[in-house]
Amino acid sequence: MIEVSTRDFRANVGKFLGLASDGEDVVLCSKRNGRFRIVHLREEDDDNDIPLNAIPHIISALRDAEADKEGRIQLPSAISLLDEL
Repeated sequence: MIEVSTRDFRANVGKFLGLASDGEDVVLCSKRNGRFRIVHLREEDDDNDIPLNAIPHIISALRDAEADKEGRIQLPSAISLLDEL
């Protein structure tokens, strides 16, 4: 594990990001804000991305929820959906 001050990190960003990318534990130490671990995220680690093909389905579901809220349609209850399983 490598501990680095904020000053040293700013002066050598590329070096420390490269170490993190190679799997080295890099800990950024700040007197004011505490300690932070620098982690290289790979594509398989990033669970926050929504697949592009899911976006139309999400938009449709939001429109259906709004229509249900306004009384224009009636969506099935969670219990009836579970019963279908």
